[in-house]
Amino acid sequence: MKKNLLILFGALALSGNSYALMGDYLSSKSIPKSICKLDIQSKSVCTGTLIAPDTVLTAAHCVDSEHIKNPKKPRVSVRCGRKTRYVKSFSYPDSEKESESRYLTKTQAQALGETRHWSFNNSDMAILKLKKPFPYEGIEVVESFSDLLVTLETSAFCGVFGAGTDNYERVGTLRVIDFKPFKQSYMSWEDYLRWGQQYLTTQGKKAGIRPGDSGGPVSCRDTEGNWRVLSVHQSLIKGEVWLGKSRPVYKDINWILEKK
Repeated sequence: MKKNLLILFGALALSGNSYALMGDYLSSKSIPKSICKLDIQSKSVCTGTLIAPDTVLTAAHCVDSEHIKNPKKPRVSVRCGRKTRYVKSFSYPDSEKESESRYLTKTQAQALGETRHWSFNNSDMAILKLKKPFPYEGIEVVESFSDLLVTLETSAFCGVFGAGTDNYERVGTLRVIDFKPFKQSYMSWEDYLRWGQQYLTTQGKKAGIRPGDSGGPVSCRDTEGNWRVLSVHQSLIKGEVWLGKSRPVYKDINWILEKK
């Protein structure tokens, strides 16, 4: 695994003590109600963001054909705050049908020999429509690369949100860790994004994006308490160094705004 990390991403000169480690998370009071925990077929957990009262943005691989065998009866529940809603339908980038969308499942990508494409360039996002709306407003999404840079530079707080696992034990509530320390090895946010091929990355020893966080956001809060969604967690490579990648929402912004 260590060798693969070096091939894919170059040598990572990291100090594990420099990054938020597994279990170092902030109070749940720091989590807006519009960031949600997803229960997939009662078998797996993902995370999502409410971008409208009846619309959730998450990762496509959470609800693709490898996880949802009957898309007409998805059996996916969404818990935001203390309320739960159920999914009516979902769609993928540019199509209601997975096979006609810009998303490839991991199995499809492997069959085509495009695992690197699947990891870096695949539109791994999905929109879930709910049977009943939440009584919460959705979170605004960042619409361009320049907007992404400004948000990172000016926000009072940015967090990595997820409903995954801590120390390999499932947790019942969402949690958040501070995102900004992951930039500290770089001179600027632009340098950080250039290294990550414009993805928002977390790296360290069991740090940042963790198992089960798929679909969750990196989200930032301004000085007036307004939140914005920057990205959707897409993948995690585990090894001596953990590397998580979160896909910026601006890469699929036209489709997101259309479905919102």
